[in-house]
Amino acid sequence: MADKQEWAKKWMTGTIVGYLDGRVNLGTVKGSILKAILNYMDKETILAIIRTVRDSPHYCPSLSMKEKQERLRPIKE
Repeated sequence: MADKQEWAKKWMTGTIVGYLDGRVNLGTVKGSILKAILNYMDKETILAIIRTVRDSPHYCPSLSMKEKQERLRPIKE
């Protein structure tokens, strides 16, 4: 099960980064989050991934922290 959880974390990270980059639409992100919560992880883990993507300069370095926060807001709602 741990392998599936690690895979799911990478999947969610990639999906969220894809959304920030404009490659993934909001509906896909929300659907992926719902699927992940139902099958692989809890909501707190999803929120932790969102915080990591938001706070890390490694993900979407061309976006400022404020831009990341604004783009990620609809995901957390």
